[in-house]
Amino acid sequence: MKKAIYVFAVCVTLIGCNQSKKEKETVTEKQPQTISSDDLIGSWKNISMKVTMKLEDRDSILNVPKGKWQEILKIKPIVTQFKKNGTYISTYRSLDGQIFMTTNGSWELNGNKLKMVSEQKKYTYTVSIKEDVATFKGKVDWDEDGQVDDIYIGKQRKIVKKKTEETNV
Repeated sequence: MKKAIYVFAVCVTLIGCNQSKKEKETVTEKQPQTISSDDLIGSWKNISMKVTMKLEDRDSILNVPKGKWQEILKIKPIVTQFKKNGTYISTYRSLDGQIFMTTNGSWELNGNKLKMVSEQKKYTYTVSIKEDVATFKGKVDWDEDGQVDDIYIGKQRKIVKKKTEETNV
């Protein structure tokens, strides 16, 4: 009888410890990553994106995986510069490097929520950054039907300028 009680007590303890671990993992997963403006300031180059457009009868997906940007979109990856003064500029280049469009506006970061406002549009993205790669998730009007109901997930790599060592000549 004592052995059965001991086994029962050990099982209850193990189950309790296991549940606490799962609860801690769940709490950790639900806490959004806080990003500072300093993390975002600088130039970012698109590396991939997936847009799910909500159509009347079905969804349409535009998927641009890493390494396929130029092949699928027939342009260079977009470069977006976030400036300290709260403005941004996105530069679009053709495959031969010529700028064919720029968009600009203001940006504001609150926790992990990035609000970008231009003359034409206003969007809010959830942003996470890991090892100089930012993931932007949000609803946009990609298909320009007047409804902000298309799901955008884009990844951009921070352009890090390497310091060149000066040599004495």
